[in-house]
Amino acid sequence: MAHNHSHHTHNHDHGINPANTGIAFIVGISLNVLFIIVEVVTGIINNSISLLTDAGHNLSDVASLVLSLIAFRLAKKKSTEKFTYGYKKTTVLAALFNAVFLLIAIGILGFE
Repeated sequence: MAHNHSHHTHNHDHGINPANTGIAFIVGISLNVLFIIVEVVTGIINNSISLLTDAGHNLSDVASLVLSLIAFRLAKKKSTEKFTYGYKKTTVLAALFNAVFLLIAIGILGFE
């Protein structure tokens, strides 16, 4: 009695090249900073509080992108004797920090 031992294989690669993630973050950060500058200048010239608050919102987005970029770069570092697992969980810690920061900001806004 013969039976088949072939197994189904598939790839979980979604086409994201980890080497290019740093470039994507830098482009995103650069474009957002440029947009913040334009919003601040336009907001001051036109005395528009809505443009200035949106610039502040975009500034928090830039801070999150910078934090993520740092975490991704740290996650690529090799393990050492002190950090035997390396820095792979820095991305999770960065996401946690960002979530806590947003919750604090929401609390402050709700209080005001």
